[in-house]
Amino acid sequence: MSLPLVCTPPKKKQRRVQEPRPNCGRKPFTEKFEQLVLTVEEFVRGNGFKAHKKRRSATGNTCGTSLKQLKKHVIENVSDLDTVSERTLHRLMDPPSEARNTKNRYKGLVKAKLAKKRNDVRKENMDGHYYASRVRYRLEFGTKFEDETLMLSADCMNKVNIGGLAVSRYHHLRRFFPAEDLPNFLDHDFPVSKGYKITPSGYMVLSRKESVNPITCDKLGRTVFQFSRTGPEYIFNRVESFRSVNIQSHVNNLDTILNREGNGKRVIILCVDGGSDWNTKSWTARLFLGRLFKRRNLDILCATTYGPGLSVFNTIEHLWSPLSNKLSALMLPACIPGETVPPSAQTGITEKARLEKEALVFNAAMERCGGYWEDSSFDGFPVSTFTEPCNQMDTPWSDYAEVHNVLKAPTQKKLRDHPTLMAELKFISNHCGRRIGEFTLMKCRNLSCDHCTTNPPQGKAIASIFDHGGMPTPVVDRSFPGPDVHYYTYMQAMQRPLQTPRENMEKFSALGLGRCSACKYVFSLKQDQHQHMAIIHR
Repeated sequence: MSLPLVCTPPKKKQRRVQEPRPNCGRKPFTEKFEQLVLTVEEFVRGNGFKAHKKRRSATGNTCGTSLKQLKKHVIENVSDLDTVSERTLHRLMDPPSEARNTKNRYKGLVKAKLAKKRNDVRKENMDGHYYASRVRYRLEFGTKFEDETLMLSADCMNKVNIGGLAVSRYHHLRRFFPAEDLPNFLDHDFPVSKGYKITPSGYMVLSRKESVNPITCDKLGRTVFQFSRTGPEYIFNRVESFRSVNIQSHVNNLDTILNREGNGKRVIILCVDGGSDWNTKSWTARLFLGRLFKRRNLDILCATTYGPGLSVFNTIEHLWSPLSNKLSALMLPACIPGETVPPSAQTGITEKARLEKEALVFNAAMERCGGYWEDSSFDGFPVSTFTEPCNQMDTPWSDYAEVHNVLKAPTQKKLRDHPTLMAELKFISNHCGRRIGEFTLMKCRNLSCDHCTTNPPQGKAIASIFDHGGMPTPVVDRSFPGPDVHYYTYMQAMQRPLQTPRENMEKFSALGLGRCSACKYVFSLKQDQHQHMAIIHR
């Protein structure tokens, strides 16, 4: 008879943890040399970034500290210390990465670490919060009425070189090459010639994904509309030596985009940088925006900005890095096929022949540049590129030079010789609401206005503005204690009585210029006030 086997689990050995005996083993290096940590800390702090900026003499010879410099200084200044390794000094500091297991080897006695390069210091703007709140108001308004609103973020990318490296050599190469055909560049980035550059103008149509809830809460628990920060992108390439990039080119590009995206859209919200092309103080910029407003029979056209020095918050800025990386290691040819000398360096040819050759070179370069961006996407949205040939006219508007010549310093005498421009300015004045860093055109209910009686406002978006009395202005919400300033949300602002449009900005409030008593125009400068009153209301 066989007996069943009875298995008993083996007993686990209890590991004996031996407590360290006092005063046993090697003495820690930092206890052996008590001055070490203080010496390292003082030297590192004395050569920090802020310390370097404050220097007024040559007392220091380094910005930041290397381990070699630190080792030399420690040996010279810590008594009885004859030698020390760079690794020992490094491990007195914070770990380079908290994600690695080696972090336990670093003591953190000196609060210093190997620096990473950053470039996000921005120009200080005391009114930046106000600008950002106003942009948010406009984008939340567009999200609320997204069926009839087209929201765009617009800006120009850095110029793309023709003849040398298309973008800076400092862009990382993130693609594979054959081992026998690796990229090798010239040792200097000398330009081929002045004007051999492509200027890409970009426009991002802000589109909310279906998976994103349009209603959310901010960090204070208030209900807000969640607007999109990405969408389909349109890039228009042109060479400025043939066709300048200005407000006319932007408006023409927007007209092209509206042919694709503008079906049923009665409202356009533009987030722009407020630079020379989009300056809301510019008579020329306002006139071309007014032309687009009238041609497209829009209910509302609003161009708003984040304020001077704050264009980094414009969402299209995030598109430039991936597009630039697509061009890394690319060299766009500066010569016609079969020739080895760029047209600008050729001798014995007429100016007309040179321009014809350059047009061929530039058109081919723009086509090739656009080809490298084909099939690109950003956050799942497609990137579409357009080449604007050098020898073609701008459409639908092409009179920028004439208009700018009259309006760069407008006077009644100049405008008497251009009655059509004067009539356009009067039309814009009757429909505009100009604020600091923002320009809005809106249809009216005036029965004497031929345009608005023939094409009356019909959308829900403009009806909500009429019901409220106008576009809301950010106002500080005093219900939150503490030093931080908070503005009412868009939803809260639409439920409050509309205040007289004014700019809650320290810089402009101090000027005391106010707004026009005859129209919705806020003055930014004394000269602006004089010009407006002399031309529009005289």
